[in-house]
Amino acid sequence: MDFPVKSFDNKTVETISRDVCEILPVQVTEVYSQHRIALRKRSHEINYYRYHQWAESPDLNIQRLIQKKLSSDALFARISDRIWSVAPRYQLSAYINQLEAVEGDDSLMAHISLKLELFDRIKKQIVVEHTFDKTRPLDEWDMNMFALKMSEILKRDLERFSNKIRIYLVNENLQK
Repeated sequence: MDFPVKSFDNKTVETISRDVCEILPVQVTEVYSQHRIALRKRSHEINYYRYHQWAESPDLNIQRLIQKKLSSDALFARISDRIWSVAPRYQLSAYINQLEAVEGDDSLMAHISLKLELFDRIKKQIVVEHTFDKTRPLDEWDMNMFALKMSEILKRDLERFSNKIRIYLVNENLQK
């Protein structure tokens, strides 16, 4: 899963917040935390594709996508999964509840359920939350199309999450 993200030069783009955001390790429900792609044929039964695997583990992949998206949107002075020099004001958590192919009678669908939270360490509370549970049909029974559909879902909802963060940060700056 990957999608293009426009790049920018940190030196020329004004960020919305001067604060730092740390991306915490993405938590994945155990049955989806492996390289094998999960296949749901029945509501309470999960199998795995034998020959199809994620190129990168879902937790690392989604963590990287979040970082690329939020960096490209210039929301924070710095966003990273490795913060050593300063204590970050914000921490971003992601929880993957489901990440699977769903087999219907004559169709294949991409299904992802994900929760994203932005925690303000000064306020000691979650200040932005975005949860989604989406299933999208594939035009073709093709695992490349499956990965593409997952990327499309993630792209749209990371955009929504980023917009929520932007609104929150703009309001925070107005209150200062």
